Amino acid sequence: MISKLLIAWCLLALTVTIHAAGLSAVLRRMLSPALPDTEFWPVTWLLVRLAWWLVVLHLAEIAVWALFYWWQKCLPDAESSFYFSGVTYTTVGYGDLVQILRIRVATAEVPALNHTNTSNPRPQFVTL
Repeated sequence: MISKLLIAWCLLALTVTIHAAGLSAVLRRMLSPALPDTEFWPVTWLLVRLAWWLVVLHLAEIAVWALFYWWQKCLPDAESSFYFSGVTYTTVGYGDLVQILRIRVATAEVPALNHTNTSNPRPQFVTL
């Protein structure tokens, strides 16, 4: 049980590191050498580019979890692993794919990573 939690914490740390490093690099690049113009269109363009990069970072994080699921043979194939990872990461959780029992505990906190939506104060976890 402890080893599964350690694996989960390492995956969590990797996910946070990808997000922090990626966002830091993107912001450093977008905001250098000085702050952008504060008129409507330049700010809008800056936010659109930032949103694109955030999507790319989230896809990288989903890929990390999917590759872990695939490597550990938690799901039948890579396609299922990426699908499950994306659905779980976004907290949609359709329930059409379920992991094998031995790994469910280690990956149960994936949706907690994205629980930053203040409009829904209840976290949505994978059903164990």
